[in-house]
Amino acid sequence: MKPIFRYFLYSFVPFSLLACGGGSSDSPSSSPSSDSGSSYTFKDITIPSGFTWKSSESKEITFRVVSNFSTQNGVGVNVNGRHILKMYSVSSSGVDSQPFYTGRTDQTGKLTRELQLSSNWEQIKIVASVDGTTCTQQASISTMTSEMLIGCDVTIGSD
Repeated sequence: MKPIFRYFLYSFVPFSLLACGGGSSDSPSSSPSSDSGSSYTFKDITIPSGFTWKSSESKEITFRVVSNFSTQNGVGVNVNGRHILKMYSVSSSGVDSQPFYTGRTDQTGKLTRELQLSSNWEQIKIVASVDGTTCTQQASISTMTSEMLIGCDVTIGSD
């Protein structure tokens, strides 16, 4: 068995290593070069100014849970307390079944968060739980401001 092993070792191994040669060839390399600095122009595509190639937008928004019945200077009064807010994305296919964000307001009924809003969303739906009452507000992404009021059908009593 030893002579067969030697024969194999001395004949097959050198031939297999012959294929592992290394590139002293004068012909150009066939691997594609990466040119990250090049720019491309398209005749039929117009890119609007201000387009950032992002698929989401970051917005800082303050959410306030307010009363639909009790107002001060024409604006709903904050519903004090810590309330759970759930936010759902709304697209052309409907309202997502799972919230993309769940949070809790502070004692004054406010919550400030920076949200990543996907470009395929048309609106967001906010559902607030206030002492067993469900309050819902839906807002368009394109017209959303830095403050959103979530109106609830609760009356704020005065002392």
